[in-house]
Amino acid sequence: MRDVSVELADGQGALADALVSAGFPPAGGAPWARVVTAGESTFEAVSPDVEWVLRGGVLVICGGTGPLLAAFNLTPGEAAVEGPLEPLAPGAPPLALARAWPVTGVGYALYRAGDRCVAIAGRRGDGWIAYVGAPEPLLVAACLSWIAS
Repeated sequence: MRDVSVELADGQGALADALVSAGFPPAGGAPWARVVTAGESTFEAVSPDVEWVLRGGVLVICGGTGPLLAAFNLTPGEAAVEGPLEPLAPGAPPLALARAWPVTGVGYALYRAGDRCVAIAGRRGDGWIAYVGAPEPLLVAACLSWIAS
């Protein structure tokens, strides 16, 4: 079991429930992974997050904009895409979602809706990042499950 810290302002309940169901209990101490939203700040302000990943942490970014995305070469899409999600990565579980936010960046495409990527994950130093366009509980849990496997 790998502990996950959810650091989102809204929607922690549903996300926490999905993570527990996927085998990721809330972090009681030092987490294996953190779930955050990117925010407008400075490169100096996001430096601890970047260093944490480079030293081996796992960071799931649920939308937002700013230097955190730039530091990891990630770009959010502008509007949601409709249609069933298709897993692209071997071992990524199927998801029954009708809509998601497109994302681009450096990493493995984990899911797509139509021709648009909606979740990516990639190594950064000794750690991992995953990026989804919104804090969709099932998609976040699926990304963490793929990284853990």
